[in-house]
Amino acid sequence: MPEYALMLSLAVPVLLAVWIGAHIRRSRALIEQEEAEFPAASSEAVTPFMRAQAEWKAAQQELEHIFNSIDTVVASWNAVEKRYIKISAVCSKMFGYPAERFYENGSLITTLIHPDDVYMAPLIMETAGRGETAYWEFRVVLSGGEVKWLESRIFPELEENGALRGITTVLTDITVRKQLALREAADLELAGRVQRSVLSAPLQAPGLAIDARYLPSQTLGGDMYAWYPLEDGRYGLIILDVMGQGVPSSLVGMYVRSLLKGLMNRVTDPGLVVDELNRHMLRLFRENGGEMAAFFFTGIYVLLDPAAGKLQYVNAGHCPALLIDETDTVRRLEPTTVPVGLLDTISLHVEELAFTGETRLLLFTDGLVEGIGSSIGPALDSVAVRLRQSFRRREGLSELLCALVRGSENAMEAKDDISVVGVDIGKVSAA
Repeated sequence: MPEYALMLSLAVPVLLAVWIGAHIRRSRALIEQEEAEFPAASSEAVTPFMRAQAEWKAAQQELEHIFNSIDTVVASWNAVEKRYIKISAVCSKMFGYPAERFYENGSLITTLIHPDDVYMAPLIMETAGRGETAYWEFRVVLSGGEVKWLESRIFPELEENGALRGITTVLTDITVRKQLALREAADLELAGRVQRSVLSAPLQAPGLAIDARYLPSQTLGGDMYAWYPLEDGRYGLIILDVMGQGVPSSLVGMYVRSLLKGLMNRVTDPGLVVDELNRHMLRLFRENGGEMAAFFFTGIYVLLDPAAGKLQYVNAGHCPALLIDETDTVRRLEPTTVPVGLLDTISLHVEELAFTGETRLLLFTDGLVEGIGSSIGPALDSVAVRLRQSFRRREGLSELLCALVRGSENAMEAKDDISVVGVDIGKVSAA
């Protein structure tokens, strides 16, 4: 219901302004017609003229009453004479000038427009000149230096020959709304920096390199990745994609991220790690009110043992990761179970892969492949081809990751979060 009330509050001033403006113009046209037809008429012949005058005055009074009872400024502007026919008295509250000043100066509002926004004024007038309704948000600078944000809806009226006759403008003060939006944007930017700061930094160790690239579709995203050195020279890596985008999914990702380091060091088995994360998700969203029971995430947890030349993994409904080694074969780390947080109990099957010599592992979220092609299968094949090419050329890991994100971003205009993690085991890059 609040949404309908807001829509109604915005629509009423517009509809009233258009209706009354048209009514005044019709009455004025009738007066002009009668004056032309009966320049020196008798009292009987002047009756239609007097009736039009009465309608004119009634419309003026009605318009005056409505104009002065709403906070929105409604103005009728004569485009031929470059002057205001009518402007509501509340203009003094919005601009700090009484209506008389606007009647004296038909360009007064234009002189108040903020220097950074004034370039739009000719474009708006050009749109109105074509008979098209225009919408504009701009700033005005008042005499005391105060800056206000205004929302303007412009309704043009054309002559029969297509020339612009007049404009009815509805102006609303949206300063508070804009200030809240700017404050929210600043808060989101800060939250985004915090989120990015907790992502694992690139890792360089003897015989091992891990790097990543992250591109959220909004200021905050639902993708998350992390890696930690474990005992016996092993490493735990995870990449996950929380359902949805924006603030809710980013908070879920941050929550999962807070659990990872302690969990990975306490429980190294991939199946047990994913099972523990599933219990945490259910406890958080089902036991605490149940309103967010549908939240879940897909992900891959990899337990990497470079010295032994093997890895173990659980893929919880996530995009297959890709692995290539000296055999020149690209293998996929396919899903082994359902996404985390969907079911009370999930079947956990741990897969193991062995690799030989120099090896490159690529993990990514679905935003990467969705940005490359409309179909996941061919897009995944395209990533596999790119991985093999980079491996054969001994291309640097950073160059590969940047190329993948850049190509996907150009194709999809960042409609979904994109994360990609690369792991080099042995010396893959020629650098």
